[in-house]
Amino acid sequence: MGRKVHPIVYRLGVNKEWDSRYFALHWGFTPFIKIDEAIRNYLTKTFQKGVIEKVLFEHSSNKFRAIIYTPRPGLVVGRQGAQTKLIEKKINQIIESSRTFLKSQNKVKQLHKEKQPLISIEIREVKDSEASASIVAQDIAVQLERRMPFRKTIKGMLAKIMRNKNKSKRKARWGRNSSVRMGGGWQCTFTNSSL
Repeated sequence: MGRKVHPIVYRLGVNKEWDSRYFALHWGFTPFIKIDEAIRNYLTKTFQKGVIEKVLFEHSSNKFRAIIYTPRPGLVVGRQGAQTKLIEKKINQIIESSRTFLKSQNKVKQLHKEKQPLISIEIREVKDSEASASIVAQDIAVQLERRMPFRKTIKGMLAKIMRNKNKSKRKARWGRNSSVRMGGGWQCTFTNSSL
């Protein structure tokens, strides 16, 4: 029986960091996980694919900080910061709803018990969006949803990545390609030799 471990586990502390940072007692991490998941779901539904690479969270006793990595910060900020204010308002609603749920179960000791936390949203630009696997995959998914030919889409994206001097990339798409009845596989690999 296979035992699979998430690949980020081996990289934590070396070249990766946790997606959420907080201190919690043995039962107290559950509300934080629910809050983080609800906010991530809200952000993925609000913005189109290819806008948000990843979202990091930091919880403390009276502060909540969300760090949004995006290749297009103008879409996330909105006109005169209107979109950021909407995100703050929604985060307030999510935290308040989780607090009322915890009060009903008498478990409000850990999660911002006195007052609503101070919410800050930080938006960081991803300079090289072609180096980010999630952004590239989201771009490919958007093009495939528009019924573009999948071979042309994937090869075009690989050529774009290779032009930006990223060393080697491999794309694979498995399942039903275009209108073929049987599921199959297709992959394309470009590599640069380091001589």
